[in-house]
Amino acid sequence: MELPIETQIEVLKRAKENYIKYRVYGLCFHIEAAIFITLNINERVYCKLKYCIPIFTYENAVKHSKAYGDKDNYWWQLRNKNSRIKFLDWMIYELEKEGNKK
Repeated sequence: MELPIETQIEVLKRAKENYIKYRVYGLCFHIEAAIFITLNINERVYCKLKYCIPIFTYENAVKHSKAYGDKDNYWWQLRNKNSRIKFLDWMIYELEKEGNKK
């Protein structure tokens, strides 16, 4: 299920705040947690992030924030927080542009 653009932006902003605050795990963890909180889901519901937030892809991460890790695992080294934040910023910016077109 693809989330509405406004919800995707809210999720990514919340994920960024939490990632900066806690700096543990990768982006998938923080984005999934932000989805559960934003949608007020009490139980863990498996959500393929590429379907919920289609812009969140390995290919986009490589192109816009120099991801280099395993496509099916961590896309950056665990300590590489700057590239993760850069990717979150890029996704938020792109979604806000798309949302403004409507």
